[in-house]
Amino acid sequence: MTLAKFAKFAKFAKFAKAAAAALLAAAFPFAAFAQHHGGGSTRHLDQHDAHLQQRIEQGSRDGSLTRHEAAELQRHQTRIDRMQARALADGYLSRAERARIIEAQHHLNAAIEHQRHNSQRAHPEYHKVHHGHHTSALRQSRHH
Repeated sequence: MTLAKFAKFAKFAKFAKAAAAALLAAAFPFAAFAQHHGGGSTRHLDQHDAHLQQRIEQGSRDGSLTRHEAAELQRHQTRIDRMQARALADGYLSRAERARIIEAQHHLNAAIEHQRHNSQRAHPEYHKVHHGHHTSALRQSRHH
């Protein structure tokens, strides 16, 4: 290879490298956008999970859920968390996977609504003891 050909090749290689870098830099925002809007984002699912968890905890605190009901709802929440983890194992959440998770979240939401508004209530004294609200009668009975 002559010096002139080498210089031409080096110039082309430098241009090709710069072009490839520019192309990759331009492609990444679109890839992130596509993953975010094409089923890959879990932000909404995570927010819904947090909301469902808060509703279970609130029901447990205010006595509208019994211990058994809260535990059952928590197991359901854990199953949804595992479903989401399995779906994301490949690094991407497909539309079908997202739809299954959303359906499970809606089912849990309905179950929370039903359990919180049924006639079963946590025993008021149990609620007070287990959530830090001790009545004087409870304190007296504990000391004897």
